[in-house]
Amino acid sequence: MISNELTTPFAAKVLSNKQKNKATKGQRVLVVKFWTGQFGECVIAKVPNKDKVQFLSLKNLERIGDATAEEIAEQQAERKAWSDKFNAPVFVGTVPDWSSDKSVGFDWRIESNQSSSLSHSKRVRLFFPRSQWDAVKGTVPQWLWNKKVEQINEDYNSSLGSGFRYQLTEHWPRKKVAA
Repeated sequence: MISNELTTPFAAKVLSNKQKNKATKGQRVLVVKFWTGQFGECVIAKVPNKDKVQFLSLKNLERIGDATAEEIAEQQAERKAWSDKFNAPVFVGTVPDWSSDKSVGFDWRIESNQSSSLSHSKRVRLFFPRSQWDAVKGTVPQWLWNKKVEQINEDYNSSLGSGFRYQLTEHWPRKKVAA
């Protein structure tokens, strides 16, 4: 059994087939992190030939050594790639269509992806906290953008039934100001 006082990452061997759908007996895994979840203490481990990390019981593992330099470098590269993807800024505009002391709003077009003559678009205003909007670059964090897109999907797609689906496409055309 592994103690949660060890430093991660390290290599471990699976002791039994109790969690055979995650890892088989005798298989070498890379323990990435300790975790206390709903069913007690466990570890987050990278298992060969699995796309996602697995949650494995502490009782089902035995430490066999330190992680290799390649494994540590691979883990750090994956973490950096995920972080870069998650934190990549999204351009929303440098001039807001609406603003106040605490937030800014941008008009965006959502279009139904219906191929029939019923397809149409709507205007929706997306609000962002001023503290999260970079006025110089006109960007907001990726996580905030994803939250707004999810909110739009819930608001517009749930009430329309299965016939219509809306997707965020582009900024709503602004009126040209006479010079």
